[in-house]
Amino acid sequence: MSHPAAEQNIFLYDRLLSSLSMTRAIGNFSFKFHPSFLTQLFSYLPSTFSDRYIPGIAKYSKTPPYVIARPGLRYIDLQSFRDRNPILILFTDGVDNLVSGAFDFNATPRKEDPSAVVGALLGDKVSSSVESILGHGVESKWHGCNGNRAIEILGNLLGGTDIKRLSMTMDPTMISDADDAEFYVDDTSIIVWDIFRAAISS
Repeated sequence: MSHPAAEQNIFLYDRLLSSLSMTRAIGNFSFKFHPSFLTQLFSYLPSTFSDRYIPGIAKYSKTPPYVIARPGLRYIDLQSFRDRNPILILFTDGVDNLVSGAFDFNATPRKEDPSAVVGALLGDKVSSSVESILGHGVESKWHGCNGNRAIEILGNLLGGTDIKRLSMTMDPTMISDADDAEFYVDDTSIIVWDIFRAAISS
């Protein structure tokens, strides 16, 4: 909405400048600079990268920035939740894909809510229904009571107690950034924050 109506090609094939599938992000610097700068910058990159990104970004970028890093803020009083030990978890769309099975060794796509599945993996005991959804066993707090909960969640999403499956996700021949790869791992950034413990320690 910040761009002229004449820019008809901002969204091509449901992607921003035919490349990015989200309209707000912290990274993706290429959507913040003038196209002439990008063309010069991209000329130093490998041709495989250039062929994929330059056509959309440099050709259609007219009134940057198209991506902003200004967060929407809302204040919520969490004091009433203190006795429940609230945890804030943030994760990217790659985690959604792991839960849905979108790029999961040709698995049947699932429609479960990723937030519910990831939230369940934070519990002391994980329901068998979560294991059924993911198609493999999971282990709660396998990284230790004070371990990295984000690593624990990712490990359980990728393979859990299924060693063969987990090892497949570590095999470079099985994973790729290509759309036709047997197992495609998108950005799986995960942040787990114990709200009140962090407040006390800071």
